Amino acid sequence: MGLTGTVPPQLGNLSFLVSLDLQGNKFGGEIPNWFHLLAELEYLSLGNNSFIGTIPGSLFSLKKLHTLILSHNSLQGPVPRECRNATLLEVLNLGHNKLIGVIPDEIGNLHNLRMLIMASNDLEGSIPLNVFNISSLQVIDLSNNILSGTLPEILCFRLHTLADNFHGLLPTSLSGCSALQTLSLFENELSGTIPREIGNLTLLKTLSLARNNLTGAIPVEIKNLDKLERYLRQLWISQNPLNGILPSSIGNLSTTLENIRASNCKLKGRIPKEIGNLSQLIKLDMSTNDLIGYIPSTIRELKQLQGLILEGNNIEGSIPEGLCDMQNLVYLYLGRNYLRGPIPKCLGNVTSLRSIFVGSNRLTSTIPENIWSLKDLLELNVSSNLLNGSLPLEMGNLQAITLLDLSKNDLTGEIPNSAGGLLALTGLSLANNKFEGPIPESMGRMLSLVRLDLSHNRLSGDIPKILETLEYLKYFNVSFNELSGEIPAGGPFRNFTGQSFLFNAALCGDPGFNVMSCTTSGAKKKRIIIAVCSSMGMALMVLLLVLVFLLVKLRYKNKLPRQKDIQLEISRERLSYFELVQATHGFNQCNLIGSGSYGSVYKGVLANGMLLTEGESISHTKTLATLGYIAPEYGLQGLVSTKSDVYSFGILLMETFTRRRPISDMFSGDLTLKYWISDSMPNDLIKVIDPDLLREDENQTMEKLKVFSSIMELALRCCAEPPGERINMTNARVTLEKIKLRMMHVG
Repeated sequence: MGLTGTVPPQLGNLSFLVSLDLQGNKFGGEIPNWFHLLAELEYLSLGNNSFIGTIPGSLFSLKKLHTLILSHNSLQGPVPRECRNATLLEVLNLGHNKLIGVIPDEIGNLHNLRMLIMASNDLEGSIPLNVFNISSLQVIDLSNNILSGTLPEILCFRLHTLADNFHGLLPTSLSGCSALQTLSLFENELSGTIPREIGNLTLLKTLSLARNNLTGAIPVEIKNLDKLERYLRQLWISQNPLNGILPSSIGNLSTTLENIRASNCKLKGRIPKEIGNLSQLIKLDMSTNDLIGYIPSTIRELKQLQGLILEGNNIEGSIPEGLCDMQNLVYLYLGRNYLRGPIPKCLGNVTSLRSIFVGSNRLTSTIPENIWSLKDLLELNVSSNLLNGSLPLEMGNLQAITLLDLSKNDLTGEIPNSAGGLLALTGLSLANNKFEGPIPESMGRMLSLVRLDLSHNRLSGDIPKILETLEYLKYFNVSFNELSGEIPAGGPFRNFTGQSFLFNAALCGDPGFNVMSCTTSGAKKKRIIIAVCSSMGMALMVLLLVLVFLLVKLRYKNKLPRQKDIQLEISRERLSYFELVQATHGFNQCNLIGSGSYGSVYKGVLANGMLLTEGESISHTKTLATLGYIAPEYGLQGLVSTKSDVYSFGILLMETFTRRRPISDMFSGDLTLKYWISDSMPNDLIKVIDPDLLREDENQTMEKLKVFSSIMELALRCCAEPPGERINMTNARVTLEKIKLRMMHVG
């Protein structure tokens, strides 16, 4: 009713009161002493309130009291020894309080007691043996205390429920508890084997032996439990080192058995096909065992099953399509096994599903399309498999999803914008795949997100600033991608460290993130183009060259450099494709400077240019070059020499090991590829090296970085500004050979 305050003292005037039920309110303070004035009281329930203090001994002076319920409060102190006075007491429930001390021997004087519950307190010591002499006792629940002692051989007469704290062996005298309906001995220190006499408890409804030290196989005499088919509903044997097999006779318990919990029992062998006989089974948990073989096809007969939990075994084969016949299935946990093949397409038709965990297997093919139509699905984990394909727009249909883990697969393509529609999502991991493209701006709508892991992919572009609005975001990881631009600094990003952004060479922002500071965008350096063979088509290439030529002509009109002994005439005619072919000797490999991400770079001499003669080191000529690859003296002054080729080689080395083109958009103003690498040497090289070169074996990252540092040092020597300070190609080759030997040792 939600009543608060203390119990009104006026109730003490109701001397004729027979029954008083105040449970389920918010009464507080101590239990009043005036209850003993209610001499006619037979039923008193003060459970589920907020009473404190000790239990008044005067309560037990009520001679007609047969039911006393004080459970679920905050009562302290010992159980009053005055309890011996309530000789008509049939129900005594003191559970879920903070009672201390021992169970008093006086409890044994309550010869009419049917139910004794003192569970979830801090009681200690042993259970008085005279408690087990109460012939009327049907329920004993003393679980979750600090009790000790062993189960007595003469245990019970008409006992219905036994839930105590014991150690030692399970006595064979349990078979004498013919009226026993609940045997709950979980979380004790019982040892030895499960006695076969347990099969004689013909009225048993719940058998819980979980969390003990029971060993040995489940007795074959369990087949006798078919006598219990009208009663037994719960079988809990989890967390015992049984080290046996699940006998096929388990299939005899077919009529009423609803729940089997046999996790973490060291069970061996196969799942018996007779499991399909348990037509009323609601939950089957055999996780974290050593089961082998296949999931039996008879599993499809469990039409009432809501939870199938087989994770953490050695089960192989495929996921049976028979699971799709289980239209009441809510939880499917098959992770950490050796399952192969595809995820059954029909699984998307089981609309009752709320959780699918099939991670850490060897599943292949794609994620079935109709999985994305399970609008009530709460959790989907397919991580650590061999799944491929891309994510469809339909993933946005998972409106109720709270956990989505697709990590450690071979998924490709872009992250669809519809992902931002998963508004209930708290955890998203797409790590260790091959996703590319940008991080969708729509992710800024995922306001419930707590964990977001997009690391180890090929994502590019900026980190959307709108992610600053994700106020609940506690974990964020985009390491090992190709992201660029400024890292957001507001909202949850204030609490992140550089570990969230590793191996994204083009990111910039707060120095606390271990990235370079952002520079203001400015005009890119003007450069001259030599020749580009591009996949965009020859017509586009010719058009580009004509435009560049006109730009050069306007810039250097009447300002061409002259050298003392050489005069240069500038041809002003347009360049045709035929002339380009002639200038590069048919794009001959001898004229190839290098190949980049989008094309190839050639040098060429026009028909009216001067040829190099023997003994000459340089010549003035009209040249065509690709932006970023040519030496400064090559593009601006037309000076050609072998030193210019060394410069281009250095740039190609940088591009190869950073996977960044010198004409990338990230390089503007004074920031060039060469300056970017030089600025990272020697301590921050990890920021610029291509993450794919490091991610295969992260344990050797530091050794690899030392090798890559040597390569970048060589590249910078090749690109020295004064041509005379550049290394020659002979020495460069020798240096590379030495680096190659070091790399072989690193592996």
